[in-house]
Amino acid sequence: MTLAINEDCYAVDAWRRETFAPGTPADVTITERRLWAVNPQDHKWRAQYLHEIPDWLAGYFGRRYEKLFTGPDGRRRANTFLRQTIGGNVLPRLRKVAAHYKLAADAIDLPFGKSLERLPSLDRPELKKLAGQISGWISQSLYDFTERFDSGTDDPKELHRRTMESYRYLCACSLMLNNQPPYWAEHEANAGQLETRKAESGILRMMAPEWWYLRLKRARDVQREHMAIAVGQVQKAA
Repeated sequence: MTLAINEDCYAVDAWRRETFAPGTPADVTITERRLWAVNPQDHKWRAQYLHEIPDWLAGYFGRRYEKLFTGPDGRRRANTFLRQTIGGNVLPRLRKVAAHYKLAADAIDLPFGKSLERLPSLDRPELKKLAGQISGWISQSLYDFTERFDSGTDDPKELHRRTMESYRYLCACSLMLNNQPPYWAEHEANAGQLETRKAESGILRMMAPEWWYLRLKRARDVQREHMAIAVGQVQKAA
């Protein structure tokens, strides 16, 4: 059933491309699709400058390219704009911002790693889906980790030790995703010590999709702001 649905989706996408933008490659962004209709001949060369820019940022540059292309000496001026403004200024700035938020290789290899790499481009439904995937992974990680403990115990010291070990393990998972765990600053400021109730609270938060949604949304908004500032500096000079 799922395979049939996926095949139908691919068929619909192909029909849309051929109907509204004949010959458009399958992996183009929204901005690239619009510019394909303006100048398909230079698409492959143009992609090296536009393809990696998120659509929520690329629209301005796409419109600028289109305006230049339809003006006097359009093709030369439009391609010069791509080479000098995009290639010379925009991409280096965006890549510098991206490097600041680069994920560890282990995080990229996770089932949701590619989505996490695209965090600035995710919309609300995609954020919710990603939050659910991460919380599920955290919960499974906790289950696997606690399997190493011996049989149950009622000893308060042993219970505290197990709680702290579990908390620190999940914190390591969270930090790998570039996300500061709850109570982590207090834990570090107190030489690795934390009240049991706070460690338990931190564990529960890291297992909750709602908590992850808020954290992801905040991280996405911060990254978007940094990228917009970098691009905004270029727009003013362009």
